[in-house]
Amino acid sequence: MTLDARFDGLQRRTLADGLTLLVTGGRGSRMLRLARLDDLPSGHALLFERCSSIHTNGMRFALDLVWLDAHG
Repeated sequence: MTLDARFDGLQRRTLADGLTLLVTGGRGSRMLRLARLDDLPSGHALLFERCSSIHTNGMRFALDLVWLDAHG
């Protein structure tokens, strides 16, 4: 599966285990219209930086959310 074009332009961080984080930093990058997205490709995850809430209305797949404090 290829990565949906709506993620083009997002910063990518590859972790030691090979997982690629797609980083959404500001309001604009978080407004990607994730509703109606079928899923993320294997080995990819979204990192919502400086975000106090996530709206899941219209999501077609389950999200596993982890909240981090200012120290990660």
